[in-house]
Amino acid sequence: MKFLEQNYKFLYKKYSESIISDKVTEYTSVDKKIQFGLVTLMALYYLAFGIALQYFSVLFSLLYPAFQSFISLESEEAAEQRRMLLTYWIIISCLMTLETIGWFALRLIPMYYLLKVFFVYWLISPQTKGCFYVYQKFIESHLKKNRKQIEDFLSNTENSLSDISSKIVKNINKENEKND
Repeated sequence: MKFLEQNYKFLYKKYSESIISDKVTEYTSVDKKIQFGLVTLMALYYLAFGIALQYFSVLFSLLYPAFQSFISLESEEAAEQRRMLLTYWIIISCLMTLETIGWFALRLIPMYYLLKVFFVYWLISPQTKGCFYVYQKFIESHLKKNRKQIEDFLSNTENSLSDISSKIVKNINKENEKND
């Protein structure tokens, strides 16, 4: 607690000596202690609902279902749970792909990561089985309709990567032979 108090005093001193705090006081007549308290609250709010929540949502959407998958694999009588978890992993991979592509748009959605935590819970909850709903309503028809094109794309990509990696290995081996 002493550490926090010392840092708070240090940061307050720096803030109260800054030109910004002088200008805010001049324009608003708000005491510097109140200003600093508001700035501190905004920073804590940002950490709680911004960056920290983003990390929490990623961990929650991956680690909790991963552990549930482990439990399901260990159980002999968990066919329905395995089906639900496989469906979940399909949905979460689509969601994370969309997040990666559209990260700039996600910043416009207030408290997106908090909403994501609740959505993930709804998806994975045995009571709601939301993953089945989302899969059947939004994903299944697209995958079935485009299955051949997806398989061809993946096969071509795999072949191309295999060719590239074998060329790289050959070049490395040639260079090693030259150096020997």
